[in-house]
Amino acid sequence: MAHRLHAKVQFAAIDGIKNWVNEDPKTRVMIVLDHKQKILNMRYREGQVDYFGKKGMSLLGTMIIEGVTNVPNVTWSYKFVDYIVKGYTGEDVLQVCSVITEILRRVSEHMPDITDICLQSDNASCFASQDHIPYIYLLNKESHGPIIVKSHGPMIVKWIFTEAQTGRGRLDTHFSYVNMLLQSYIEGGNDILTEDDIFNALTYNYGIYGSTAVLLDASNLIGPVFDNKETFKVKGMGSRETHEISWLHNCVHVIASSNITEPVIVKNTTLSHYKKKDLCFTVEKESTSQKEAKLRKTTTTTNLEVSNDESNMSRKASAYLNALSNLDTKVFPSDNNTVEIQQEVLVHTFFTYPWAVYVYPHKLDESSSNNVYKKLSELYNIGSIHKSRKFSPDAALRTIVDSIIHDKWDQRIVLTVPKIKAFFQNKDKKKHKQRRKQMGKQRR
Repeated sequence: MAHRLHAKVQFAAIDGIKNWVNEDPKTRVMIVLDHKQKILNMRYREGQVDYFGKKGMSLLGTMIIEGVTNVPNVTWSYKFVDYIVKGYTGEDVLQVCSVITEILRRVSEHMPDITDICLQSDNASCFASQDHIPYIYLLNKESHGPIIVKSHGPMIVKWIFTEAQTGRGRLDTHFSYVNMLLQSYIEGGNDILTEDDIFNALTYNYGIYGSTAVLLDASNLIGPVFDNKETFKVKGMGSRETHEISWLHNCVHVIASSNITEPVIVKNTTLSHYKKKDLCFTVEKESTSQKEAKLRKTTTTTNLEVSNDESNMSRKASAYLNALSNLDTKVFPSDNNTVEIQQEVLVHTFFTYPWAVYVYPHKLDESSSNNVYKKLSELYNIGSIHKSRKFSPDAALRTIVDSIIHDKWDQRIVLTVPKIKAFFQNKDKKKHKQRRKQMGKQRR
């Protein structure tokens, strides 16, 4: 119960921070941090020894949330920066401090009007460590490279932590797209064995919408974070108890529960005793996708509104309705003005014929034959001839969607992995043989 209350309190505080960003979107920004699950080596053709003898590579993803004022009915803009750390596999305080240092530099360079930054993350030990309190205090004061991070530059003013296992966010969704891009890179005949390969994979096919890939060389990164002291601890509060940290002008507030408990005050005189270590890392290369960042509308509804004017619909909604009409599905408004669909849905004959038929191209019906048939037959034949190049149903579906039916929603709706699996396995042909055997036994 306490876990759920903590989660509710923190999400309410996050909503308040978003309102704070929206009050002055030109100078304020919110950045969400999280580690992606470690990326393992992947090969286009992989043996058993290669599969089991793997070591993970680290990727720390960030999501930049900006307020939008110049676009009607749009409140937020989401951009993603993925930091691939090369030469340092530990996901600890030292790695996070290095990435935070680079975040400040990038904000100064690419978003010069921003003065206040709020960070958000879960309370994993690498994020919730109290060593970040003096480090960020010193980082806000000192210069970093050619850019001075002082009163006129960006400063980290708050860091808010969420409870573990409180649901997935947009950054997790971004990580799922990263996985898809990595798999697509592999299926293109490439291998992912080093951090450089991960960078190349994230820039494959122009990357992901609104994302940037940054390769950090941390081969010479050595701890600890401070030169003169090992760690920092707040009296009377552990790192996992901390849910919010605020860096003010003359002190730092450490809070156990946002907007509920009284803060533990850490004076700047205490923090000034720490000497920040110059972390040795460099930006080896970076690449920003040519695809623009996604914008989030102010109001969203779960039901699809019926309108005769398709210009008021999103492109996907319009394409979806068009696909439904191609499937001979009737769409009509109900009493609450939402879309309803008849239970009996007529789909294209290609997806209802016995799948075993399509293994033999000469038996195809000319009226329903299309590029999807040919591609499925091609993939099936490749796997039959070359066992090492056999396509799984998931890989076949991704290949067909990417190359043939990317914008054909009528076929994407009904073409599924189980149906492709049935096609590859000739299940209908096998069932037909089993039925004939059963009928023969009954006659005897």
